[in-house]
Amino acid sequence: MIKCILKRLLKEHREECYRCLSIGKIKFKMYSSKYAFRQLQEDISRLDQRYDDLNSQHRQLVSQYVHLQDCYENLSQNIPELINRSHKRQTDRLSKFQKEQDRQSAEVQCLIKAQLPNAYTHLSAFSKVGNAGDNLLVPALRDSIQKISGHPMVWCHKSVRNALDAETVELINATRGLMIGGGGLFLKDTNRNDISGWQWPCSLNELDKIQVPMYMLGVGYNRFRGQEEFEPYFKAHINEIVRRFSFVGLRNHGSVRAIRQYVSDGLKGKVCYHPCATTVLSKIYQLPDRRDEKVIALNCAFDRSDMRYGAHKEERLCAIAKILKQYEESYTIKYYVHMSSDKEMLPFLDAADLKYEVVELDQGLTVDGFLKAYCAPSLVLAMRGHAQMIPFGCGTPVLSIISHDKLKWFLEDIGYWEWGVEIQDKQFEQNLSSTMGYMLSHIKQIKAEMQAAQDRLWEITQTNIKRIFECDQEMKNNDYSIYPGKGRE
Repeated sequence: MIKCILKRLLKEHREECYRCLSIGKIKFKMYSSKYAFRQLQEDISRLDQRYDDLNSQHRQLVSQYVHLQDCYENLSQNIPELINRSHKRQTDRLSKFQKEQDRQSAEVQCLIKAQLPNAYTHLSAFSKVGNAGDNLLVPALRDSIQKISGHPMVWCHKSVRNALDAETVELINATRGLMIGGGGLFLKDTNRNDISGWQWPCSLNELDKIQVPMYMLGVGYNRFRGQEEFEPYFKAHINEIVRRFSFVGLRNHGSVRAIRQYVSDGLKGKVCYHPCATTVLSKIYQLPDRRDEKVIALNCAFDRSDMRYGAHKEERLCAIAKILKQYEESYTIKYYVHMSSDKEMLPFLDAADLKYEVVELDQGLTVDGFLKAYCAPSLVLAMRGHAQMIPFGCGTPVLSIISHDKLKWFLEDIGYWEWGVEIQDKQFEQNLSSTMGYMLSHIKQIKAEMQAAQDRLWEITQTNIKRIFECDQEMKNNDYSIYPGKGRE
């Protein structure tokens, strides 16, 4: 019985608990719903406020859009006027600038015209880029003429590689005379043309219109070994040049012999020898003081390599690097660049593990810069013509690596064959090593011999320039009639 009562009470208690639990759940749900409703009301209030803000911004944007639309319409209407005003201002400025330029140009032309009767037109291969030697020989030639003449000279410079037109002919005829030089202008594949066959593309018709004295100084026959012959019209052109020019002076006797082969017997005597001005630099300029430095400078050339080296290019270049390596502890080795292609030698110097410096002479160097560069070395090893002649003119011993006949011809002119080594010789390495050793051990003697040789070249230069001025004065007195010229050796 007791057990039944307990079961009943337990059942009633359980039912009460379930009832209480249900009531609690309902109360909790009611509380949660009220809280959620309040939250929902707050969210709606915030959204209403955000809507009002966005609506206000929209009204502002619409107002700004209307304003911009008005501005655009006004600007569209005013653009043509603004453009016209700007164009007028620019036109006025340009007109004033043009008038000022014309005024200054007129003044310059007046000054030039006033000087032209006393000026000489100079045609040369001068260029800021290209072969560095040409940038020294042009001012050196002018300065040599001025030094010998004893009075200031006025020059009107033109490129020899430009075609001769009517305007240039008029300019030349307004000056005292025409001078061409120096440089290796007798070469068919530089400034190639079918007018003259060499670097001056002057037609015979235009040449005939030049009515002032014409002179050629220090020009070279630059044809390479194994290079094809000049075109047939070159012969006719060079004959007329020699006939018309009052003086034809070539920079070495080898060039004299070569050009004489193209001219008629009656004109051969007019082709004579006139040294390149770079070979007498010490007579023209005050050289910089020499420092007691032990420097060996090298220059190699790589234009038309096949004609220079034949089948022995790498062998010869390796030999040069190998020999220089023997001197790197006693001398500073410098590599002189006359043209960018000269740098082709650098890998061979690197392969020999040689310590050296690169000196770039092709970067618009001044006359003083050239003199300083070539007065510094104890010895120069040169393959280019001007890398040979410039140090000689500075009184610096130079060993010529002969890959072109012009280097051999220069040694012939000064009478010292032993200062050169033929690159095609089978004993090239041995000859270069022994000649280099001899020259480095006889620097004082060689400098004295160079000075004596340079004295002889300067004497020839002076004689020729004085002769030209005598011709010039004679033709001036005769109203610039064409001087026949007799030439001399």
